[in-house]
Amino acid sequence: SRAFHLAGRKRRKPLRTRLQLMAARPRPSPDEAREALRDAMARLAAGDEAALEEIYRATRVKLFGITLRILGDRKEAEDALQDVYVNLWQRADRYDPTRASPIAWLAAFARNRAIDRLRTGKV
Repeated sequence: SRAFHLAGRKRRKPLRTRLQLMAARPRPSPDEAREALRDAMARLAAGDEAALEEIYRATRVKLFGITLRILGDRKEAEDALQDVYVNLWQRADRYDPTRASPIAWLAAFARNRAIDRLRTGKV
């Protein structure tokens, strides 16, 4: 029955409340965000799985926007973004903080992955 199905689900707060809570959270300064991302990249290179989740949460919106703009297809953009994070997990040690900020490096990575998908005719 529907009542049984919903009994195990956690009730979500109304959207308005969730948005108010999000707005109330203090946002880190750009320098703090960059440093936190740089730290997470170093931890990921050392094999810290939790760092990948931090990186994902901090970058998913921007990187998805890049892949979507290039590919023009939501499903393809999601697939390209998944490739980015899988490759990041495998190659995080290739990031050099002396050459680029973490978000610039990841944005270039996402851009290149999306262009690769265009070239292979997947879109």
